[in-house]
Amino acid sequence: MQIVPRADVDLAKIFNQRIQLGKLGWKFGHLTNNNTLIFLCCLAKAGFSPIVEFGTFTGRTAYNLALNTPDKIYTVDIGKNVDARSNIAGIRYPQYKPGEVFVDDPEMKGRIELIIGDSRSVDFSHLYGTVGMVIVDGGHSYEVAISDTRMALRMIRAGGIVVWDDYGNDWPGVKSAVDELINPENLIKFEREGIVMFVNPPSAQTLPSGGSRDQERHDAVTGLQPPG
Repeated sequence: MQIVPRADVDLAKIFNQRIQLGKLGWKFGHLTNNNTLIFLCCLAKAGFSPIVEFGTFTGRTAYNLALNTPDKIYTVDIGKNVDARSNIAGIRYPQYKPGEVFVDDPEMKGRIELIIGDSRSVDFSHLYGTVGMVIVDGGHSYEVAISDTRMALRMIRAGGIVVWDDYGNDWPGVKSAVDELINPENLIKFEREGIVMFVNPPSAQTLPSGGSRDQERHDAVTGLQPPG
């Protein structure tokens, strides 16, 4: 696994853009830290879109991404607390309304498509090979994480990226699912931002089977370039 201490140092071109942020109130269940949110917004601004997010929660991430891309954002959430046993501490998410940050905001009308349901049953086939960024931060059990990861690998286009917020020992199901499908040599860990990323090579084809550990090794940080 490639280790990057700070994304803003290695990826200065992506960070040297003007972005917008708003509605930043935090609670357990949101992205781990605001450095993560800033990084994702910079990626959206750089053209890694359209975007699919597994795990809407309150909609804080989707809202901020929408401030930084004109393209469509799809976000899916099961709409209830189901993940307490998926983290080693057994911590439950607080009660929430999926997408509460943006659903009543008139500026977001038509910008974000909120899908309520089990992600394993959602038909994303119309997005295969077209998505610039997929954020996997929904169900953290192995069963859901491996399904979401397979779908993410089907959806990303050549040069697109997949991001996991909770890859690590605290959420063993997520780590096991990612390690089963992707060779760790093709993952980047951004330490300050607290995320792990897979960069689909610019010459890659869509992975119809949802990926395997046998992807050709490549310098993913070098390959993480703004589209166009």
